[in-house]
Amino acid sequence: MARSLLEIEVLYRGSDPRAARRMAFEAAKALPPESTDRTTLLWWATNSSLWLQDPGGSGRLSAALTESVETADHGEARESWAAAAANYAAQTEALVSSERRRANAVSRSRSVALAALAAVGILGLLTLVVRRRA
Repeated sequence: MARSLLEIEVLYRGSDPRAARRMAFEAAKALPPESTDRTTLLWWATNSSLWLQDPGGSGRLSAALTESVETADHGEARESWAAAAANYAAQTEALVSSERRRANAVSRSRSVALAALAAVGILGLLTLVVRRRA
């Protein structure tokens, strides 16, 4: 496990969060829910997903991290893990909210652009009709 964690950290610090997330998630899936190593791996996966600005992946991984913190016996470190999980949950919610606002803005922009095109088309047709009658 120590080797996998080291490889994940190297990938992450080497600016390859996608590979770090994939490796951490795959390793976490292979461990039982009560494993504290699973929590560490999910922490790396969630961190990488947030770096990638992936709202869906961050949401799933953040929820899995929170569940792992609640399931595994972290002893005295439980509060620290719970705080980290809560922090990632808040960051994930902010990312999801930002993505939702961006998608809404894009949708509104498309609607305005289509309305403008329709208006230009109608004005063009009216111009043709007026010229033919004149």
